Amino acid sequence: GLGLFFSLQADVSLHSLSPLSGPMSGNTSVTIRGVNFLPGNATVCRFGTAQVEAEFVSSSVLLCRSPLQSSDQALTVGASVSVNSGFFFAQPALQFTYFLDIQLERVVPITGSVFGGTQLTVYGQNLVDSELLVCRFALFDQSSTVTATWLSSEQISCTTPSSPLDTQGSAAVQVSNNAVDFSDQTTNFVFAIPPVV
Repeated sequence: GLGLFFSLQADVSLHSLSPLSGPMSGNTSVTIRGVNFLPGNATVCRFGTAQVEAEFVSSSVLLCRSPLQSSDQALTVGASVSVNSGFFFAQPALQFTYFLDIQLERVVPITGSVFGGTQLTVYGQNLVDSELLVCRFALFDQSSTVTATWLSSEQISCTTPSSPLDTQGSAAVQVSNNAVDFSDQTTNFVFAIPPVV
């Protein structure tokens, strides 16, 4: 006779994504939390219509890399998980927002104290009004990240931290809209010893 086999699986449901956004260039490491995730190649993630592989962490945590998205403006897509090679995806999907990749231009002023506290204005494009907007200062192999204040899509401000190694030097400054993915470009800020008056 003809045998039909059904594999009963507990329903997958999704609870949260972190971060909730990433750049159009993709490759954001997104943590998806939910229930009844399964290990193996049959578990996949989907962002919009693009399917990507999932890294199984536990039955309640998966890691997925957001795929490349081509659009000339920010857009929000559904993000979901399937444990059967994409035949069925968990509903309802969660929302993931793609923003345009940051273009970094310059910082003003370009120098300040190694002890930090310099109010810096960063100029660029595609800066997003987000709670996760940050500036990062890297000197040698050390870096410090500080929260930024959004002024416009082309301007943010942040207060410099103390120099990562308490030393003088030119630090590479980068910006992130989601505290995970930083601008490809860097601009320089010089940490200097303030003159003794």
